[in-house]
Amino acid sequence: MNKKFISALAVFLVSVLTPSAASAGGAVKLSNAIFTIGSLTATGTLTGLGGYHQGVTAELVASGIPVVTCTNPDGKQTPGQNPAHVSVNGEQIISLQDITRKGTAPMDITAKPGQVAGTEGGCPNDNWTAQIEFIYWTNAIISVRDTATNSLLLQQDYTCTTTRDPDNVSCVAVP
Repeated sequence: MNKKFISALAVFLVSVLTPSAASAGGAVKLSNAIFTIGSLTATGTLTGLGGYHQGVTAELVASGIPVVTCTNPDGKQTPGQNPAHVSVNGEQIISLQDITRKGTAPMDITAKPGQVAGTEGGCPNDNWTAQIEFIYWTNAIISVRDTATNSLLLQQDYTCTTTRDPDNVSCVAVP
């Protein structure tokens, strides 16, 4: 009888002390992801966030081919000749207060390009100023991490197609 009681107690304690998917947060998912341009912005709804008591951090990393205008030291502008591929990122901290009782939160992240050196923009040398005018976005990655542990909860890769006149971007999830 004593062995049965100890075995039952051990099973009970293991089941109570082991975190469940509900208490540790569910499978984090991103729905209704929409991308817009200028800089690249991703909006959508994150689900499965219940149990992340210190919130989560969402990051957008994107890359593309820039259209650059080069300005020489005398102020004359010319198009960049061989612009480099640019990579940019943006981050959104989603605190516990942003997460609903159903474990959802809105996501809205913008990845902006910074200043590039003259040669990085395809200008003859770094005495020239390179100004990014537009970016043909080619791919993006959205990652979501547990703020408390930095554990990766979600990573979704996208392939993007960008057009001008009209300026538009379409990003499709890579399975």
